[in-house]
Amino acid sequence: MIYAGIDIGNSRIKLFIDENFYSFEYKKNWISPIRRLFKKYSDKTVIATISSVNQKKKSLLFKALSHFENLETVEAGELINQCKRIDFSQTTGMGEDRKLGLIATLKYLKAPFFTIDCGTAVTTNFVDKNYICKGGVIFPGAYTQLKSLAINTYALKNVKANWDIEHIGKNSDDAISAGILFSIIGGVKEAVSNFSKTEKASNIKGIITGGYSKYIFPKLINNKIHIEYKKYLVLEGIMRLME
Repeated sequence: MIYAGIDIGNSRIKLFIDENFYSFEYKKNWISPIRRLFKKYSDKTVIATISSVNQKKKSLLFKALSHFENLETVEAGELINQCKRIDFSQTTGMGEDRKLGLIATLKYLKAPFFTIDCGTAVTTNFVDKNYICKGGVIFPGAYTQLKSLAINTYALKNVKANWDIEHIGKNSDDAISAGILFSIIGGVKEAVSNFSKTEKASNIKGIITGGYSKYIFPKLINNKIHIEYKKYLVLEGIMRLME
């Protein structure tokens, strides 16, 4: 028997199977390498726990894998509802990916703590000293902001992003790149500061994950935000539920 976890996001699918991690962007024929991967285990029973924030991609994936008779699926949401490690009763409408990131963080940090997930949206999520999830903040991610400018501003349709920029920009491309990065860093700093003051939690620590978190991580460190980087945090949350 093989255990697998599948994290279906808005820009890519991440999965682990047989203790190996994989990531697949939604490019042309994105399903094919996933199908080939599962074919390697067609002679074994595979139990896959699935979290999804993208129902369309989930349906396509299920259809592609439907002929694997030995594949059994479990919804992560069902396991989250049974999880007593963190109390989510004070929040409503919170996505599975946000909850799974917090559950995974239990392996690394003691409460209070927070997570930052840099994807299509940036989410910053908080757990207090009593392991109660207090909610968080959500705002547009870097590529979402860039796409919005391209769609809504005629003169800014071909911006070349520079996510390594450290200062204000001297040209439009760098100015936009800096503006997007600074808005994310400032938003995270304000969210952490607000939670810290409300909960009287000084020096709170957190974990950052997500597609472009590698650009945000060092800048937050430079801004005295106490964080660690974990590439597959949501999948690690699925793994914890399966323990």
